[in-house]
Amino acid sequence: MSEPGFPDLRAFLDQLRRDGDLRVVDAEVDPRLEAAEIHLARCLAEEGGADGIRVNTVNPDAVLRDSSIWDTGWREKRARTYGIEPAELDAFYRDRTTLKVSVEPEDVAEAVFFLVSDRAAKSTGNILNVDGGVAAAYTR
Repeated sequence: MSEPGFPDLRAFLDQLRRDGDLRVVDAEVDPRLEAAEIHLARCLAEEGGADGIRVNTVNPDAVLRDSSIWDTGWREKRARTYGIEPAELDAFYRDRTTLKVSVEPEDVAEAVFFLVSDRAAKSTGNILNVDGGVAAAYTR
């Protein structure tokens, strides 16, 4: 097993070039690693761009339904952080969005589908937020 790092990323890009699969989407899964994942995706976009490799990131927020992360006690921890009961977390996340909507797994899937489609053929190094509009997370 090799050490993680840029040599592995170059091997990954080489494999993409050989396979001819030139579309990569990184879906954020761990908020603690979000900045690193976004930076890594942008590095891959820069590194592979000359070969037509597109790398984009989907950045969802608070996908509660069907997410195993909430089975780990995280629901209780997040609720405690916000001073609410765990059963109120869904409504809390929905109500903090500008659009007053919950983000569902299908919403994230649609964003990924768009980014790998030909409709996004001229997009790379981008972040597509799927969050219903969280003002505190708007790009500054």
